[in-house]
Amino acid sequence: MKNYLRIVLFLTLLSLVSCGKKITPPPEPTNPKPEWMSKKPMTGLYYVGIGYANKQNESNYIQIAKKSALEDLISEIKVNVASTSVLQQIDDDESFKEKYESIIKTTAAEEVEEYELMDSWEDGTSYWAYYRLSKQKYKDIKAEKKRKAMVLATDFYDKGLEYESRKEITKAASAYLTALFAMKEYLADADVVTYKGEEIIISTEVYASIQRVLGKVRIKANDDKIVFEKRSQRAKNIKATVFLNSNDSRVKGFPVSGKFSAGSGVLHERYTTNENGEVTLIIQQFGGETKQRITLQPDLSVLAEEESKDPLVALITERIKIPQEQIELEVSKPSVYLVFVERILGEDKRTPNLTNKMKNLLSEKGFVFTNDQQRADLLLEISADTEEGGQKGNIFVSHLNLSISVVDNEDKNQIYGVSLDRIKGYSLDYERASREGYAEAIQKIEKETINELISAIL
Repeated sequence: MKNYLRIVLFLTLLSLVSCGKKITPPPEPTNPKPEWMSKKPMTGLYYVGIGYANKQNESNYIQIAKKSALEDLISEIKVNVASTSVLQQIDDDESFKEKYESIIKTTAAEEVEEYELMDSWEDGTSYWAYYRLSKQKYKDIKAEKKRKAMVLATDFYDKGLEYESRKEITKAASAYLTALFAMKEYLADADVVTYKGEEIIISTEVYASIQRVLGKVRIKANDDKIVFEKRSQRAKNIKATVFLNSNDSRVKGFPVSGKFSAGSGVLHERYTTNENGEVTLIIQQFGGETKQRITLQPDLSVLAEEESKDPLVALITERIKIPQEQIELEVSKPSVYLVFVERILGEDKRTPNLTNKMKNLLSEKGFVFTNDQQRADLLLEISADTEEGGQKGNIFVSHLNLSISVVDNEDKNQIYGVSLDRIKGYSLDYERASREGYAEAIQKIEKETINELISAIL
């Protein structure tokens, strides 16, 4: 009996001790990561964007995370290209549509409104932000902006038709282009407006009007092919005229752009026709190419009074079919009269290898050599001779002294001059060492001297 009581007492005490021990749960994190960081919220009512910034590398990390979140938010917005939209008519290439969509989204990211900061989280190294935008609000804002754009586009379309009826081509083209660029963010849509009692797809009508009015214009250079002398430092002028195809009347106040489409140079790019419908292109400088080309065309960004750096304007204008005029340029190099002396140890060489090399190098660059000194533009004078430089054992050393001079044949001023002295040659006698010195000099001319000479001349 005593043993039984002892067992009961022991079990009772054990039970009391066990009940007294509490299991301590793990501590709660002091800065738990929210669920939206690991799983982006999906909702049919909102566009959602999650942004991140590194706090250690960026002082304005909050703004960076915000920008990142808005870009993520905008990426959810789709740009659908309607089959009857003007975007489809401008270019049906997929890469063009992708570029357009990318620019639209970038613009939207910069202009988006009514977004909300829902939450943020940060630790010692990173900052995260959660933004959302009501799809309905975005739709309403976009609809209002589009409505205003359509009203503006329709107004300028009407003005364009009026100007065109009066044969005021410059004003007509300007009005049509202004109408198109007013709708530049909505060209993927096929928006219908009511114009004088009829329903029309406004963007399609405007685009067709641009092509029609620009098709009436013809740009004609006074000379199809022009030859310039490269060495002249004066600015070169080329005249061109803008005509109407229907009656060859001249178009005044019409903006024209010019650029090198082949070759290179410094060209003033923007012009406006005078009262006689003429422009005078000013070429400040030519590149080294003998055959060059300048392309003239209507300056659409000026006509539309839009900044050509606007990425949407640039993308659209490069696809619009416009009349062009190609002006072929031939840039002639100066004619050269050659005077040379090549000697070895005071004796004339049989073959002037160095002079022949210089002549070949210049000929390859378009220079023309003449036997008539009076008609030459330049005098090229080459003088070279070797002297003994001593002997080291069985090896003989020679020194070549070379001078090259280019003189303007008209005013006798020196354009270029260089002296290459004591160019060493090594061989088994002084004559062969001299020839090695000439070979060394030719290599130096090919690598350095000829480019310096040409740069000085041109």
